[in-house]
Amino acid sequence: MKLLLWIMCTIILCIRSSDSINSRENVKDEKKKDDHSNESSIGHSKEALIDDSKESLIDHTKDSLIDHIKDSRMHNDPRRTRWRPPFHYGFHHRFRTDQESRLREIMYSWMSLGDIWKYWWYHHNKRTTVPPTPKPILDYDEWLDEWNTEQEHIGCGLQDIEPRLVDLRIIGGTSAIRGSWPWMVSLKTAGQHFCGGVLISREWVVSAAHCMLFMPGMDDPTLWEIRLGRFDPAFNVTEPKTEQTFNISGKPIFYDGLDVEQFYAGVSVDNDLVLLKLARPAIITKWVKPICLPEKDEEPENGERCVITGYGQTIPNVGPPSKLKQAIVPIVDFETCQNKEGYKRLLTSNMICAGYKDGGVDSCKMDSGGPLQCFGNERWVVSGITSWGDAGQTGCAKALRPGVYTKVSNYSSWIKNMMYEDYVATRNQQ
Repeated sequence: MKLLLWIMCTIILCIRSSDSINSRENVKDEKKKDDHSNESSIGHSKEALIDDSKESLIDHTKDSLIDHIKDSRMHNDPRRTRWRPPFHYGFHHRFRTDQESRLREIMYSWMSLGDIWKYWWYHHNKRTTVPPTPKPILDYDEWLDEWNTEQEHIGCGLQDIEPRLVDLRIIGGTSAIRGSWPWMVSLKTAGQHFCGGVLISREWVVSAAHCMLFMPGMDDPTLWEIRLGRFDPAFNVTEPKTEQTFNISGKPIFYDGLDVEQFYAGVSVDNDLVLLKLARPAIITKWVKPICLPEKDEEPENGERCVITGYGQTIPNVGPPSKLKQAIVPIVDFETCQNKEGYKRLLTSNMICAGYKDGGVDSCKMDSGGPLQCFGNERWVVSGITSWGDAGQTGCAKALRPGVYTKVSNYSSWIKNMMYEDYVATRNQQ
């Protein structure tokens, strides 16, 4: 019943508005005829006609305003129980032609005083709103403080799922607990796991340079895929509940002192490190989380037991395991390692050695780029990146042949500088 009454009132208002407009138009036409007859009879000048038109426009505006206020009061009657949609949005407040003027009168007859206020506020703010000022580009120290704060906030080097590290001397290592090493990365090409890596922030991964330099053209980022939260490296296996997949953004960043030609020749060389940016930030979960970077000159002590992880081979020249593996290895001091047969000519101060005198536990093929992680100050730190072993030969876990890892602490400052340069370049493009 209320709806029927509302429809009838609306029809009456429309008829009233239409009659009012028609009557005004008739008055206006008669006035124009009178003005025209007066002009011909009295001979008013052109200036007098303009003045008359102005007075007529003022009178017409006053009449329209009075009618509008009356209609607004009627429309704002507290007995009204149903809100009428404001059809006025999108119309400009100035109308120049007679047709637009009539449309304005009809529109105002449908508007309450509240609608008029909202209409004015919308257009006023639309004209005066100033876009937000972009944040200034931080200098290096400010950016570093912000980056360290974020790393602390997301809990770098902390696991939600504790690893099981009971037996220290299991040949070839043991299967890791799913999610216990959330910073572990699988680098894939052509759908196959090829190298490991380690997540150091939401957007950056560190791996071994020789993974992308074993032959010319393999440093093309479009050939690679990065997977986080991965447990099974088998071909075309996905783990949707834990896994995140990424492309590489931009070109891989190699250290300036890298000898690319020696890598192509298959020779183990210095500065075996590459920095990769994810195409989008990783989502931090209990399955995906970064490890902490060491401070400059922070390195593990001789004999300290650290953990290596990887998807590589447990037996040389035999396919990768079905699950992520872990093993504990002791750190071998630099001088002892350098005196091993075949190591002196290859070992530099940018490398760390780890392994047992009798062998049996070591990184192997497809483990390259994975982390040597050591625990200190209640957090895991990536102390090394798996690089080479067996005095540069193809064997693994041989006696008197410790594994060699790139010493990350020597590159911490360089890594942060590269991330900062990318931050500045990205902000300048926005």
